[in-house]
Amino acid sequence: MLEALDLAMTEIAVERPGSHVRVIEFTTKSKFGSMRVYCGLAGVSGPPDGVWRLLRAIIDRAEERSALTCERCGAPGRLREVDEWLMTLCDAHATLEERP
Repeated sequence: MLEALDLAMTEIAVERPGSHVRVIEFTTKSKFGSMRVYCGLAGVSGPPDGVWRLLRAIIDRAEERSALTCERCGAPGRLREVDEWLMTLCDAHATLEERP
């Protein structure tokens, strides 16, 4: 996701001369068992709608993939409830998280 965002911001700067697109805020967190990304930009010249639509599409794809990827090892996983917490885990890690 970070590589795709970096490439997109580079392309935006080329397409919009005078723009110096930079991330001024960037936060990721786990919420409801998958990744959430929050970011803010500065330096966008012209209407920002297309810029945000492009960056949001990249972020949305990463968030969707996080709901299918074990947060422990990166293997395919699914959303599970563990001790009242929602987590995305593979079968092996879900078994390790289970409490008797």
